[in-house]
Amino acid sequence: MTDPEHMYKHPAIFNFMKRTLRHKRLAVGALSVMGLMVVVGIFAPLLANHRPYVLINDAGLQFPLFRALSVTDWILLTVFIEACVGVVLLRRKSRIRLYVIVAMLALLLVAIVASTIRRPEIDLTDYRAAAGQGAFAVFAPIGHDPTASNINARNNPPGWRDVGAAHARPTHWLGTDDAGADVAARLIHAARVALAIGLIATGIALVLGVVFGALMGYFGGWIDMIGMRIVEIFMAIPRLFLLLTIIAFLPPQFNQYMLYAMMVVIGSTSWMGGARLLRAEFLRLRDQDFIHAARAAGLPMRSIILRHMLPNSMTPILVDTSFAIAAVILLEANLSFLGFGIKPPNPSWGQMLAQAIDPATGVFRWWLAIFPGLMIFLTVFSLNIIGDTLRDAIDPKLRSGRNHR
Repeated sequence: MTDPEHMYKHPAIFNFMKRTLRHKRLAVGALSVMGLMVVVGIFAPLLANHRPYVLINDAGLQFPLFRALSVTDWILLTVFIEACVGVVLLRRKSRIRLYVIVAMLALLLVAIVASTIRRPEIDLTDYRAAAGQGAFAVFAPIGHDPTASNINARNNPPGWRDVGAAHARPTHWLGTDDAGADVAARLIHAARVALAIGLIATGIALVLGVVFGALMGYFGGWIDMIGMRIVEIFMAIPRLFLLLTIIAFLPPQFNQYMLYAMMVVIGSTSWMGGARLLRAEFLRLRDQDFIHAARAAGLPMRSIILRHMLPNSMTPILVDTSFAIAAVILLEANLSFLGFGIKPPNPSWGQMLAQAIDPATGVFRWWLAIFPGLMIFLTVFSLNIIGDTLRDAIDPKLRSGRNHR
């Protein structure tokens, strides 16, 4: 019989996942959609920005867009490049991969420091006008600022272009909102907001759930009893009303920290399901033979929990995490739709969806309903498909039951 400790470490599980995905085109499509969403979120400032990549004028060679990148932008871009290089190098059994990864980490630190040196706080330069006066400039695919408002370009349908300006602006391919901001640029930057809230809030919930669930399941007894009472107390708290209360009492000067407040509150009130799942797995595993053998061999409690029990009990948690990310993204969209989430001018899919109907005139703007709603639907639907596929691939009972139908 195969030792349960090595079941999830064997490379055969990865081969099995490949075979499973090969026959599930919907799951492959969902993974592709989420991969595209992640790339769009990471490269959002490079995809939608009014600043050019390169500007050559009388002042010489300039890189306005890269100079305006924040520390967060540099971190995300560097980590993405490092991850891509790491994936390629892990397939090769060479010691050089360690040096490359260390070099990439050093590059990350250098990029963070360099991004804060002589970076302008406010950049009001009209680069379109500069490019129209004979300068050479290379702009982003969507040459609009997602937070810039234009009262003369409010609520225009897709394909609109301000040709009456002194220097013609690029086309608004998906139209503009009630502040005159470009819808396509805001959709791209809102993808980063949605994924950041979903991943970080779920990460907070995952850490809390693993800690509480592992302690309750390993020790049992009175620790388990007290822990379950704490879980029940948190489950009795209505999360939506708690979020609305915190947001309502948040002072206006702290609106810039709304995103972080939502991450912490959602994450700290979403860990109970994961804790119960992990507790049940630990209660099942602590009576297994390989756990008794580890205790008899004199291994410390830390080693038993982290190296033997936790790797063999994380499967249901990982499956639940995919559904949890989708639920958090949907919750953020609901709050922003109601006006209690991300505040303008920061973009959010739910906030854009709320602008589809003018409350004063009742006019329906279809482009503000279709495009943000489609982004929410694709993201949540893809995450749910990924979760279903993981559950079917890992649980042999569900897999065999569907094969017999």
